[in-house]
Amino acid sequence: METKGTKSQLARLIALLVCTAILIVIYDHLPQRKMTVVPNAYSTLYSDNTGETSASWNDEAKLSFRCKFQMPSRTQTFCGMNLQLGDGDVNGVDLSHYRKIHLEMTYNGSGEAVRLYFRNFSLKYSAVTDSRNSSKYNGTLIMTRDLNSNPLTLTLGEFSVAEWWLRESALPRALSFPEFTNIVNLGIDFPYPTPEGNHDIQLKSLVLSGPYISKENWYLLIISIWSFGLVVYISKTIYSLRKTVANKQITLDSIRVHSELLAEQNLKYKELSILDELTGCMNRRGGNNVLETTIRSMSTESTGLILLDIDYFKRLNDTHGHNVGDEFLTAVGLLLLTSVRRTDTVCRWGGEEFLIVCPNSSILNTMHKAERLRLKIMEIRIQSNLDITISASIGVSSLSPEKTLEESIETVDKALYLAKNSGRNCCKMLPENQD
Repeated sequence: METKGTKSQLARLIALLVCTAILIVIYDHLPQRKMTVVPNAYSTLYSDNTGETSASWNDEAKLSFRCKFQMPSRTQTFCGMNLQLGDGDVNGVDLSHYRKIHLEMTYNGSGEAVRLYFRNFSLKYSAVTDSRNSSKYNGTLIMTRDLNSNPLTLTLGEFSVAEWWLRESALPRALSFPEFTNIVNLGIDFPYPTPEGNHDIQLKSLVLSGPYISKENWYLLIISIWSFGLVVYISKTIYSLRKTVANKQITLDSIRVHSELLAEQNLKYKELSILDELTGCMNRRGGNNVLETTIRSMSTESTGLILLDIDYFKRLNDTHGHNVGDEFLTAVGLLLLTSVRRTDTVCRWGGEEFLIVCPNSSILNTMHKAERLRLKIMEIRIQSNLDITISASIGVSSLSPEKTLEESIETVDKALYLAKNSGRNCCKMLPENQD
């Protein structure tokens, strides 16, 4: 028979669960940090020195300008507008906490696309004496058909480092990802080649927004609150038991039930913090946890590693839009989750890369598994009117107790690069793993 105290505790537990559900739901409605770049930033125009292009203001106060392209040239030409952030040289603005760009811009001309870019200065790869050319070029294409109507919302995830900048800078792969920690310039220009004639742009507004706390940290905060509450609850319960156990025998069933409920909730929100929302696979945080646990528990069994990268994924996004790209990422994630063993772990390693950890799998069996997955990926179709196929380049290696985790990841990463350099759409492992 339930006592008054038991009913009160159950009511408090239900109230806590309701409060937790509310905390999860309200995340998307929390206030956002915002930064207005336009019309506040200092602006300049630029064009090449070949005489093939010219830049002029239509109305400088309204950030309205014209780029005029002459007859198509054999060399790349450029023309655009640059907006200064910070001092525009080496001391910029940290935009890494923002997630979205709200853009109002009009275009008049015959071009199919304009380009929005951010230049990031870092002493890891930039030169103080030449920050204009050495700052990392993070850009994305905007189709002109998407302009001239409602305000356009972009995400920082749509930006990638320009291939020409990567070739010129020759950076290691660890530094080849987009960065927004010290943006000194942003601008608008036109991709090469651009049709000859006049191209008029007016940038009315550019505002960045993002959460004050990331969703991942929000879930971790909820977990911490539950964990602290669990410790307090257990401590109070133990103290109460010690006072009453000398007088009467009490049942611990209700305490176990409450503890199990709290533990289940704790596990649930911990799982939310290590899952990738788009694909349903583990995120990189979860994958690193699995790898570290696997290495610590390894003895003589071999653990295979598969690192796959969707071929030409940036071109797919630029051509068909990010919604189509997201559909393919979701489809690849589902295929991998349903095609591997229950003991295998699939995680989205970053962007269009997926990592699969295969315990008790020899390097040969792992290679066969990778080949089967590669063939299945080529059969993926999405629910759209577009007849699009994709392929993947795959690197295969294995975890070794003689190597650190970083060295093992570097080995499978090199195998992936070998697959890409071998024409893509293939599986490769390094010669050292073929013995």
